[in-house]
Amino acid sequence: MILVREVFRLKYGQMDKVLPALKEAIASQTSMSVDRILTDLSGQHFTLILERKVENLGDWHQEMLAAFSESDPEQSAAFSALIEHGYREILTIEYES
Repeated sequence: MILVREVFRLKYGQMDKVLPALKEAIASQTSMSVDRILTDLSGQHFTLILERKVENLGDWHQEMLAAFSESDPEQSAAFSALIEHGYREILTIEYES
């Protein structure tokens, strides 16, 4: 099993704008799932993390292709304007209780 984490550092004070819109966008997408949305309690402020599990990298790649094909370019540009930077972690789950 693979864990994919999308980590975003939002611009100052933008969490209140991004979080509701992101939840709505995820609910409207049929091709990509998100298991958890996490926000910071400590560390870098305005950090937003999306996590999801996939069986393998091939499944993840197909989901990404489908998600990009159904994404709204205007909505994507609006999100991008509120993000300072981000990165992706792709991890193998070695043990889970």
